[in-house]
Amino acid sequence: MFKDPKSISIKAPEEVLTDLEVVVYAEHLVDGSWVFYSKKTMDKDDLLISVSMSELLNVDSSINSISYLKKGDSAIRLSAKHNWKNSYELANKRIEDILAGHNEWQGNQYNPGHFTGGNIPNWMHEPGNKTAFGLLYLIPGIIGLCVLPFVIFDNWSIKNWEGNIMLLILIPLILGVGIRYILKK
Repeated sequence: MFKDPKSISIKAPEEVLTDLEVVVYAEHLVDGSWVFYSKKTMDKDDLLISVSMSELLNVDSSINSISYLKKGDSAIRLSAKHNWKNSYELANKRIEDILAGHNEWQGNQYNPGHFTGGNIPNWMHEPGNKTAFGLLYLIPGIIGLCVLPFVIFDNWSIKNWEGNIMLLILIPLILGVGIRYILKK
């Protein structure tokens, strides 16, 4: 709980005070001031107005639960239904998960059956943006598909039939991988 909310000056979006938006990010700055953001105003500091903490607490009483934040820390939540989480703790949990995955990989690197059947080593993962990764396959596949007739008719001879068959197999395969990554959710 904040000791004297009327004396604490904060910056918050005007939409939060009119109860149209929910505070989803709170930051306790190093100088001791507080800044609150809604989803619409995450990167727009010019939309923030100065108000007292008591005005914000009248709209959203759950903000009392983050009064423990140290200077320089921040808290985040997905919506009004979710609890506040210290973003420093979330970052540490992510690092701990990475280290736990590395320890598992290190401990089982000589076990030939451990990383089969669904266990994936921590350093092998699919990229977060699967569409961009799929485009890396799809664009060369489309270019290859456009060039394929010219290559086949130009090089169709007894000597080069293996290369033509390879192209006929590889280009649809590359296109299929690209389409698979783009459609994968």
